[in-house]
Amino acid sequence: MWAVTGRESNPIPWPLWVTFFWGFGVLMRGLRVYGGFGWAQLSAREYEKLVREQQNALR
Repeated sequence: MWAVTGRESNPIPWPLWVTFFWGFGVLMRGLRVYGGFGWAQLSAREYEKLVREQQNALR
């Protein structure tokens, strides 16, 4: 697509920009899911809170 849309005007292929930002998003999501930046502790606390609420509702 880049070859057809005029690569002479821009020496940096636009697909690289898309790939860079997509990769950054995937990296940030991976860090969040696998415990980066303290998200694991926040997730664990939220889970424990929900379990306590469910136990209290069953009583």
